[in-house]
Amino acid sequence: MNKRSSKSPWRRVARWLAVSAGMVAVVLGGAGCGSSGTSFAEGVRVDELKVRDIGVVVTDTTATISWVTRVTQGSHVYYGPTSRLGTTVAGSIVTRQTTTVDGVDHQAQITGLTANTVYFFQVEGRKTTLRFRTAGGTRTRLAFVSDRLDGRREIYLAHEFGENVTRLTTTGGWSPALSLDGTRVAWVGNRVGGGTDIFLATLDASGLVAGSVQNLTDTADRDEAHPCWSSDGTAVTFSSAGGLVQRVVAGGAETTLIGGRYSFDQPTWRRDGARLAFISNRRTATIQLKHRPVLEGSVSIKVRDHNNSVLAPALYELYDATTGLIDLSAAGVGNLHVRVTYRSGGVLYSDEQYRSPVPRTALYTMAADGTDLRRITDLDYSVASPEWSVSGSQLFYCRESSGLSSILQINADGSSVKALSSGDFLDRDPVVAPDGSGIMFVSNRDANRLVNLWLLPSGQSMYMVNLFSSGDTEPSWSVVP
Repeated sequence: MNKRSSKSPWRRVARWLAVSAGMVAVVLGGAGCGSSGTSFAEGVRVDELKVRDIGVVVTDTTATISWVTRVTQGSHVYYGPTSRLGTTVAGSIVTRQTTTVDGVDHQAQITGLTANTVYFFQVEGRKTTLRFRTAGGTRTRLAFVSDRLDGRREIYLAHEFGENVTRLTTTGGWSPALSLDGTRVAWVGNRVGGGTDIFLATLDASGLVAGSVQNLTDTADRDEAHPCWSSDGTAVTFSSAGGLVQRVVAGGAETTLIGGRYSFDQPTWRRDGARLAFISNRRTATIQLKHRPVLEGSVSIKVRDHNNSVLAPALYELYDATTGLIDLSAAGVGNLHVRVTYRSGGVLYSDEQYRSPVPRTALYTMAADGTDLRRITDLDYSVASPEWSVSGSQLFYCRESSGLSSILQINADGSSVKALSSGDFLDRDPVVAPDGSGIMFVSNRDANRLVNLWLLPSGQSMYMVNLFSSGDTEPSWSVVP
């Protein structure tokens, strides 16, 4: 029997913390906000699902709905202009697969529909109500990650309700980022010879423009991750070697926006280009020395481990000598005791013992020129996946808590935190509708813990956007050019 499971999504965040700090950190009970694979629902038995892998292709007046059942059976689609449904169309078996896990393909075509209209539907055997919108009006576009065809993570494009899915990449891809005007998409892909680069392509109303794919970074000496577009679409910002780098598309000029001993990741620009949000472990594991002020340059630290290791000065920072504050976030000694030797007031204090907190990831923002660095979230929980509101007055992000994760909203100044999702679920990767009318995110809220896209319209109840057993994650949302 086939069983689909995956590695913990939190390992992505933990990985870059571990690389920069020399430790395995922030692995929190297998839950979290990061995305290391296309699915984070552990132990879902795909071969036991009665109905799965629902897809919709629309025109102005038709909708072709496809799905897979576990065994050969009659199946119907119920649909209507409201959630009450009320109309039925029979599905036909398209082809019989040879193995149990592949199941039986079905297809049903609905005709006589009205252009640019939202319809509700259910497939017999699943109580989940989904939606589609017929063509004919202004649409928005999703880019997302799935392994739905060959078990490899690839990037796909679709309309905002998951209709008319097309495959963008063919050799592996993840972390897609659509430009604000919808004409470009950037993503992370595998580099020939090993490692990761940033790739990009041009989009038109139909999708990928043939021959437009290019390797933006093409670097053999470093790996890149988590691209985002500048507000004017002329440059791509990404994380690399623990810092944030911006690369101009035309000409390839690069600027390091922030870096150093700490890790900085998951950048996202405010729509006016004035501020950049990101996550970092900076100042999340600090100790305060007993005697101060502390003489600059006098500090040395040993870790109480089996080697009594001496920390290199690059792995800690006396960032406030007056109050004796030392940041150990980059040192990789979370939840261990350290012995600190230092001078204060002409006196040498030797081997004072302190316990280092476990570093977390916090949400930061800074001005476009690198000044005015601000920590926005507290240090009670690790966070990930920041996203600006359309107005720029708020940020959305994912927060880990007690092995679960949820979507939160916070004012850009760090005030008025509000939970947008809750419950015994893993919610992550929030993105904002181009017009600000709702938040899309990834969740395992499905009854079978399948991982798919969910939409939370402003002032309304959330609902599932698509249903596919392989798991669809890491959405990006923009307009159709």
